[in-house]
Amino acid sequence: MNELKGYRSLFLSQVHAAYRVMSRSVENAVGEVDSPDGHLLSYVLRYGPCTVGRLRDVFGIKGATLTGQLDRLEKRGLLKRGLNPEDRRSFLVGVTPKGCSLVRRIGEHVKEIESVVRGQVSDREYAAFLKVIEVIRKLEASTQPTE
Repeated sequence: MNELKGYRSLFLSQVHAAYRVMSRSVENAVGEVDSPDGHLLSYVLRYGPCTVGRLRDVFGIKGATLTGQLDRLEKRGLLKRGLNPEDRRSFLVGVTPKGCSLVRRIGEHVKEIESVVRGQVSDREYAAFLKVIEVIRKLEASTQPTE
C-alpha cells in the first residue's frame, strides 16, 4: 500500500473536481436542491416513471439511503411514489409539476455552463472529451461479473 501513498490520479481526480464545480454552480444558482437530489429528479423526469430498483441500479445508492432521499423529495412535493401496476410489489417514482419546474431551472443553468465551456474549446477538443466519456461508460460493461 506504500506505493499508493501520495498517489494522485491525474484523470479521476480531475473528473471529480470538474463534477464538483458544476454541482456547486447548479446548487448556488438554483438553491432549492443539492446535486444528488437534482440529478435524481432530472433522471426521473427524463426516463420515468421508474422503479426504485432502477434508481438503485442507475445511481448505485444503497436501499436505505435511496429511501431516505426519496422520502425527502416526496415530502417537499418534488416527486411522488405509487404502486407499480405491472408489479404490485414495487413502486414507480415520478416527478410532480413542482419537481418538473425545478428540473427545468436546473436544465437551463446546465445549458449555460455547457455554453460557456463550448465557447472555450474547439470542436475537436469537445469531440475528444466526448470520446473519453464514451470509453469510460463502456468500462462498466467490461467490468461486470459474468454469470
